[in-house]
Amino acid sequence: MKRLELIIFLVVELVILVSAVLAFKLFEKKATAGLVAGSLFLLMGLLIFFRTLSWPHRWRSLVFWVNLLYLFGVALPMMVSYIDVGSEGFRQAEILGISASKFHWASEQVYLSLLLATLVDLIRAKKMSGTK
Repeated sequence: MKRLELIIFLVVELVILVSAVLAFKLFEKKATAGLVAGSLFLLMGLLIFFRTLSWPHRWRSLVFWVNLLYLFGVALPMMVSYIDVGSEGFRQAEILGISASKFHWASEQVYLSLLLATLVDLIRAKKMSGTK
C-alpha cells in the first residue's frame, strides 16, 4: 500500500461523492444527472482497481477487496441497469434480483465501506512506515 495513493483515493472518493450530489442539483434532467454520477462512480472504481493491481501486497489491502465488491457488485451492475432501462424505468427496475431502490441503498453502504477501508489502509500504511 502506498500512502500517497491512498490519500489520492480518499480525496477522489470524496470529490466524486460531492460531484454526484451536485450533478443532481445542476442538471435539470435526472437522466443526465444519473448518467454523469454513475459514470463518475464507475470511473473511480476502475481507477482504484487498476492502481491497486500494481500493489505487490494488494491481497492484504481492505481497499482492494472492498473496491472489488464496489466495482463488480455495485457500480457496474447499477450502471448497466441504468443504461438498459433508462432513468424513467430505473426506479421500477431490479438489479441482480433486488429492487433498484434497495440496491441503491446497499450501494451507498458499500461506498461508505470503501471510504472506511481507505481510511483503515491509510492508518495501516502510516503505522507500517513508522511515521507519525
